[in-house]
Amino acid sequence: MTGQGGKNRPAFLKLAATLLIVFAAVSIQAYQAPRADQAAERWYLVRIGGQNVGYLHDTTAPRAGGGEAGFFSMSEMSVAINRLGARVELAFLTAAEESASGLLRKLSFDLKASVLTMKTEVEVKDGVIEVKSGSAGTPFVRKVPYSGDLLGPEGVRRLTRDKLRNPGDRADYQTFEPSLGKVVKAVRVLLGRESLTLEGTALLALKIEETSDALPDKRTFWLGEDGEILRDEEPGPFGLTEIVRVDREKALSASGGGELPAEFYERTLLKSGIRLPRPREVEFLKVRLSHRRPELGWPEIPGSNQRVVAKTESTLDLEVHRTGPGRGTPLPVAASDRTRVYLEPNAYLQSNDPELRALAASVIGTEKDAWRAALRLRRWVADNMTFDLGIAFAPSVEIFKNRRGTCMGYATILAALARAAGIPSRVVMGYAYTLGMFGGHAWTEVFIGDGWVPIDAAMPSAGAADAARFHLAESSLAEGAGALAGGAQQLMGYFDVRILEYRVEDGKTITVPSDAKPFIVEGGIYRNPWLGLEVAKPEGFRFGRLDAAWPSTLLVEMKGPDGSRLELHEIPVDPWEKFEEASWNVLVKLRIEGARRTVDLRSGKAFEVRGDAKAGLAVPGASEVWVFKAEGKEALAALDDIVRTIRFGKI
Repeated sequence: MTGQGGKNRPAFLKLAATLLIVFAAVSIQAYQAPRADQAAERWYLVRIGGQNVGYLHDTTAPRAGGGEAGFFSMSEMSVAINRLGARVELAFLTAAEESASGLLRKLSFDLKASVLTMKTEVEVKDGVIEVKSGSAGTPFVRKVPYSGDLLGPEGVRRLTRDKLRNPGDRADYQTFEPSLGKVVKAVRVLLGRESLTLEGTALLALKIEETSDALPDKRTFWLGEDGEILRDEEPGPFGLTEIVRVDREKALSASGGGELPAEFYERTLLKSGIRLPRPREVEFLKVRLSHRRPELGWPEIPGSNQRVVAKTESTLDLEVHRTGPGRGTPLPVAASDRTRVYLEPNAYLQSNDPELRALAASVIGTEKDAWRAALRLRRWVADNMTFDLGIAFAPSVEIFKNRRGTCMGYATILAALARAAGIPSRVVMGYAYTLGMFGGHAWTEVFIGDGWVPIDAAMPSAGAADAARFHLAESSLAEGAGALAGGAQQLMGYFDVRILEYRVEDGKTITVPSDAKPFIVEGGIYRNPWLGLEVAKPEGFRFGRLDAAWPSTLLVEMKGPDGSRLELHEIPVDPWEKFEEASWNVLVKLRIEGARRTVDLRSGKAFEVRGDAKAGLAVPGASEVWVFKAEGKEALAALDDIVRTIRFGKI
């Protein structure tokens, strides 16, 4: 997601979550029956939307050494995706020990989604699963109760072989999924036998459909007669996700990863139809979500500041209110049964780290009010973090050291600092508005007064986070990264959004007609009633692109003779930035060099940098800087006309 001050902070969470949930769940079940005297080994290509993005390598063998007979299975997956000039790498390593009858005994799961590797060790005991996880030092321990049998990979394979003999046959099982940190129940149904061509060879395969309580979609895979997975596929927000059986050489040839086409990402960016004025000051928002795949159903929508007001099979109307901290709360916040887990450190939020605690104390200083302390921490994160698309998900100790991450990194480090200061915190994931669209985003909530208050370091407002957002999942992260998947799995990449109503701070509630247009072009004038903006096209120029949205900041493009170009950009700024300083900084980032001057407009002062072939004029707005960029002789001459005719107003 885009942040303030022109910093690009797109969320990579959905793709990371897809890999965490879908591929990790797939890999633990992709096993062939081992021979009595040697290990079985398989190699697979990993694909997203038909693009090779990595490989999967599985081995299974009888358990060596003394003690109870059984099986040992290992699954290694490596995925790399190149996008927006960054390379995102994720690696998963799962090892499972099970009894001779296929009951799960132990699991280990290594997740590398950043610099550090998150390690999880699982031991199944009578009625309880002990989970130890961490990236460095002493692991964090939690216990998960369960009942019934938990199967390992070989146990699932045997159950499938024994139960699924004729079309319609069904096999039910449960296992522990370490990427989600919970017990998962699944059902497999044999659809029939069909011929499957694999590497040019036709094979008779069992076609099986699987549903589970961890994933909203059905998974389809094909097994050889001996139970070996030949192909596995499942719909995803970026297209079909697949693993396909190949030889070792072909699998490893995909280790360099792949690049997903831009249109794959555009599916998850939701154009809002209109541009919201002063989005970081929105007090109330009502939106209609339209499901592209209503068969997946609607998730439970969490959150104390949002509520569902209408719902059909294909649409859902949601109201979001901006909430403040309520009554003053002293620091540290007293623990209660409701908030205790949100004060405790865990494998991703290491709020007990001495250096992190020292930083929190230093930033807060002598402040004794919990809300004002949270705002100080939010300011520190916003000012000191650097966006890095190459980090999918990282624990707070790594973020604290490197100070890099996506919006999830901003949310994670802020949550950890809040807990270190004695403020209950959690991380939420959903969608937030910026620059003409809603995109996947993550932010923090702190418990102050009588409830949860959203606070955003990546797209900060003056106080509590604005209402131009809605969230689909929330977590303490005690269960791990997969706990944030929540309702996002049923919606991300599968829905559209339309703004029905909104209210900006100190303004009236605006109802958006169903046939509302985002802008009007008439008589050589561009009018945007939602932004209160009017721009006249200079003589000899024509309008170009007018429908851009994030990640572009372009609002109005005008093309002139001899390649001249005039552009109007909307650049958000952080609420504590001084507009004059922010204006000059934006012009520097646009690489406009030349003489500086201050210009008097009807709306106030503007700031200009003018060179021989390029010029830029920055006009401070309410919570943004409007930047006119001129390239070419004709555009430079026309820039003065723009200055005289532009109108800014309010709705």
